[in-house]
Amino acid sequence: MTRIDFYVQKQINQTTHEHFICKITEKAWQNQHEIFLLCANTEQVNRLDELLWTFSSASFIPHSSTCDDGGETVILSTEKKTLRNYEILINLTNDVPEYAGKFSRIIESTGYNEAMRANARGKYKYYKDRGYPLFTHEIGKT
Repeated sequence: MTRIDFYVQKQINQTTHEHFICKITEKAWQNQHEIFLLCANTEQVNRLDELLWTFSSASFIPHSSTCDDGGETVILSTEKKTLRNYEILINLTNDVPEYAGKFSRIIESTGYNEAMRANARGKYKYYKDRGYPLFTHEIGKT
């Protein structure tokens, strides 16, 4: 069954949140997973497209923002339907994708403002009600 991981960060802004998404993507990519970043809109695709090349001075993450099935292991898209199965879905939208169960793992973030946190609580309830295994990770907690 698909594993669902929620990441909670305290006191962050949009830039910090997007850098964190890049770090999660980098870790999954370094572990040789195929990753599909489902973005909320094309502006987010464009921001993350740039950040994945530049967020770290020590590395970059090869990726594509098209779903042409060119064999890329990291895809950014707003497309709700994927052309092939990826191991990990990083869901940056407000919805639970109808095809969520085809991934080995889904990464959800509670975002950087109260509206995003409220939406994440709704997604958490959705997954819990359907019996998905849920894990919560508090980032930066001392």
